[in-house]
Amino acid sequence: MSPELQTRHFDALGSTCELLSLGSGQAALERCERWVRDAEARFTRFLPDSELAGLNAGDGRYVPVSPELFAMLEAALWAFEGYRRSSQPVMTGHFARDWWSRRTSTH
Repeated sequence: MSPELQTRHFDALGSTCELLSLGSGQAALERCERWVRDAEARFTRFLPDSELAGLNAGDGRYVPVSPELFAMLEAALWAFEGYRRSSQPVMTGHFARDWWSRRTSTH
């Protein structure tokens, strides 16, 4: 008998998230959802008490950050540098258009 597919849907990160599990059980899916929600709370720019919002509020001053946020910033810088050197855009389609329109409308 094969393991049963279990799913869990919830809203987070500005979207509907879906978790799938084969045989791990609902408790594992609940732990995964909690991890996503914790990450969202720490790294969103839309909550004023998030770690990312605190960094943005630093207005160029030194602000200590967690190792997780530091790793994300390094990855973002790496992607940006690759984008600048490349003739191929990193993002395509609706995502890039939406990102660019939000970026240009706030500057």
